[in-house]
Amino acid sequence: MITRLRVLYGDTQFGELAENGAGEMVFQYDRSWLAKGFDLAPASVPFDGIANKAARTTFDGLPGVFNDSLPDGWGLLLMERALKKHKDLDPADITPLDRLAYMGHRCMGAFEYQPELLPEKGDMVVDLTDIAEQSEKVLHGETPEVYFGETRPQSPS
Repeated sequence: MITRLRVLYGDTQFGELAENGAGEMVFQYDRSWLAKGFDLAPASVPFDGIANKAARTTFDGLPGVFNDSLPDGWGLLLMERALKKHKDLDPADITPLDRLAYMGHRCMGAFEYQPELLPEKGDMVVDLTDIAEQSEKVLHGETPEVYFGETRPQSPS
């Protein structure tokens, strides 16, 4: 499970999201960003160098500005199925930080999320046609599995 994420705007790290010892999500701006950056979320997190938890407990404890990087309900369903298949994670155990780490640089909006121990970026090619076909099957209840970037089991002929 992911407990700390670097948060980037463009190529610049501006802060970190983490889970504190009490199981709460906190965000802290980098000192270098505070010195020469700007407030990216005036309504969500204070523009200071302190690890602050979200003002509201909605969005699974994430400040709303970071929750906006996540997909909608349909995308979260597909994400949970992919994480179940590839990492054998129970959807109940997937944290908001895990979801943001999974999205990484593919998020909606301008932010990128990197786990503290970032693996090298692979050259995985995503077949959008295949994902669309799988989405249709899930929508119609034809399959509980979603496959991303690997060979699917062949159906018996």
